[in-house]
Amino acid sequence: MVLFGKSVSAGRKKKMTDLLGFRVVKEISYLGVKIYSGRMVDSDFQLLINHSLDRLNTWDIRSLSLAGRITLIKSIFSSIPSLIMSHSSVPRAIFVEFDQLCKKFLGHKYQGRQGLHFVA
Repeated sequence: MVLFGKSVSAGRKKKMTDLLGFRVVKEISYLGVKIYSGRMVDSDFQLLINHSLDRLNTWDIRSLSLAGRITLIKSIFSSIPSLIMSHSSVPRAIFVEFDQLCKKFLGHKYQGRQGLHFVA
């Protein structure tokens, strides 16, 4: 499989694929993230948001202390954005959504619970 940029002509694509024996693809999934030559939109990152929610769902929020919730948030939400940002431009709305998920989980407002308000 080979992924060409937009500036590569059709003739050059044909020559290279015939010579090397690869097939042309429009997008590639690498480590769960879509890679393609166009601009990525919010819906392309929905899989990562769902994956983060699944990881949060495995823990019972009532059994975690505040420090435990902070540690869990750091481990889940810190590694995923750094992977994405290393090879693609992430829309601001995705960062806002990740931030809202962190705040809701930290304040017990997760999965329809009433939650706590922390004062600094």
